[in-house]
Amino acid sequence: GTGTGAGAGGGASVAFADQPPVRAALQGRLLILDGLEKAERNVLPTLNNLLENREMNLDDGRFLVGPERYSDLTVREEDAVGGGGEGKGESSSSSSSSFLVPVHPNFRVVALATPAPPYPGRSLDPPLRSRFQVRRVDDPPAEELYEDLLSSMRREASAAAAAAAADEGSSDSSEEEEE
Repeated sequence: GTGTGAGAGGGASVAFADQPPVRAALQGRLLILDGLEKAERNVLPTLNNLLENREMNLDDGRFLVGPERYSDLTVREEDAVGGGGEGKGESSSSSSSSFLVPVHPNFRVVALATPAPPYPGRSLDPPLRSRFQVRRVDDPPAEELYEDLLSSMRREASAAAAAAAADEGSSDSSEEEEE
């Protein structure tokens, strides 16, 4: 979360800063989880809840909720506050929805992991694993990598030679103009 807390001397002693998963959820960004099999065990249930329900408790008191649920909760609260007569619902600062924060509808997650076993790491628990589609991506053959590297080096060398020739041509024409 984002915010500060007051210390014993009245100064700010604690600051909360949104971490990448929270920022991605709030801003509708793509969150890439690389090396998911190496994640700490206590992190995985929190991620699973964000993936499954679009919900997460933040340390600063905010609570992330999915956009549909946010709409439902805020409409119900407005009906309850505004439906009881005149003078109610004027102050929304004490409302529970001030702590509710909607997850952006464009929020997406891609996880990268190596299968454990045979590779080092922890196997993912079935509830978390079920949140993703699995695609196996094998390493390309060494010959293909070698050919790609040679091709790239040839293109770079050709571009460098063309740039050097262009520089040489422009310096020759400027020398002729000076004479």
